[in-house]
Amino acid sequence: MGKKKALGDYEVGYGKPPKHTQFLKDVSGNPKGCPKKTPAFAEALLREARTLMTINENGKPKRVSKNDVLAKQLYKLAMTGNIAAARLVLAYHRDAQENDAFSSEQRAGDLDRFNNVENFTDEELERLFAFLAEQEKRKGQVPSAE
Repeated sequence: MGKKKALGDYEVGYGKPPKHTQFLKDVSGNPKGCPKKTPAFAEALLREARTLMTINENGKPKRVSKNDVLAKQLYKLAMTGNIAAARLVLAYHRDAQENDAFSSEQRAGDLDRFNNVENFTDEELERLFAFLAEQEKRKGQVPSAE
């Protein structure tokens, strides 16, 4: 069997390493931590699309995002008769309209739901009453002069 050595009242053995080799408190076992990931191409693409550039519009310099420039160029190509660009514009336009319609319906549905107290869940009612009680408590308090 393996050696067992007594250090004071602590017995060294299987699953009980010597105290001087154990992890120290407040010291990470991996001081360098995880290596930083290289950003994904999609993230880099989105970050670059948000950067600004200067264009001349109607003879005046204007700072716009590269995303906006791309949209302007795509529309320009579509308007000059480029069929592929026109198809892209129409597809993106249709998607944007559907998303906008869905968002506005969802917002309207949410507003309708909150117009009638009977539609609230018990948890929402509890939070509402707690909020109202807090507001009433604050109204009764006199602000301290500090």
